[in-house]
Amino acid sequence: CTLLAALPRCDGEVAKQRSELGITPVTPRMMRQFFSLLVVLAVSSIVGGQVCPHDAGLWGQLKDTAVDVTKPVRRSMDATYNRLDDKKKFGVCAVVGFCASRFAVRTTIKTAKTAGAAYIAFEALEYAGILDEARTPENKALVKRARDYVLKSIDGFRHDIRSNLRPSKVHDRIQKGMKKDKSGTTGLGTGAFLGLVL
Repeated sequence: CTLLAALPRCDGEVAKQRSELGITPVTPRMMRQFFSLLVVLAVSSIVGGQVCPHDAGLWGQLKDTAVDVTKPVRRSMDATYNRLDDKKKFGVCAVVGFCASRFAVRTTIKTAKTAGAAYIAFEALEYAGILDEARTPENKALVKRARDYVLKSIDGFRHDIRSNLRPSKVHDRIQKGMKKDKSGTTGLGTGAFLGLVL
């Protein structure tokens, strides 16, 4: 109910009441930040709390930080979400599913573009001979350490994606979600589908 009250309307009387109460209208930037937070919360609830040898590097640090930072926010959001009726749960989860799938698609595309551009740039530098000057023993050791750190981070991310997106695990998660919250799970799936299709 508070989320619906925060949404901007064109009605002049409602705008007057809001200004009297000190309620600011929701801007598109605020909505993007809110849905980014929801995506972080969703990811942290899926991969949070897992400890495995693949948690070295940046990915492991991000997981630990996300779990610590989002715990109080998740508790508060759970309490608010559980008070909603089924239609509102469906709507909230549809919006979250839509935004999360759009965010995932855009992030994947941007990551692929960045990796491709970096590869082409480094190949051009190599061809021009600029990287030959940078190959000193100190730089080789630094590059080796950086490479190991990046590979550990990528391995942790790869492992979590592989273990959490296994078809059997996704099926089990959907079944548990349907038993626990049928309207929310249906809304999340519907929103994610629409986000991928549109």
